[in-house]
Amino acid sequence: ASGAATVKVTLDRALSSVTGVVRSTGTTPLPGVTIVATNGDASLATLSTDPSGAFRLDNLFAGWWTFTFSLTGYADNVVLVQVTTVDQDLGTVTMRLSS
Repeated sequence: ASGAATVKVTLDRALSSVTGVVRSTGTTPLPGVTIVATNGDASLATLSTDPSGAFRLDNLFAGWWTFTFSLTGYADNVVLVQVTTVDQDLGTVTMRLSS
């Protein structure tokens, strides 16, 4: 009643990012790879890798996500990732030419 109270609040991070690079089996960067991430409840908008094959998906909730990488002439690569509240680097995702 006589003034403002001080409250200390700690907020836990709820969203994180996943990064990586997509390459062919010969280690050539693959630009334009379509990436779709789903977790059963949400599906992120389609994203494409940049000219160096790099990608970054932001605003992912913690939990299991399925990442599907697609590019014409290559077999789809599906990766299951357990996303935490810490940003993650998947490193290199390799795609093989389709038969």
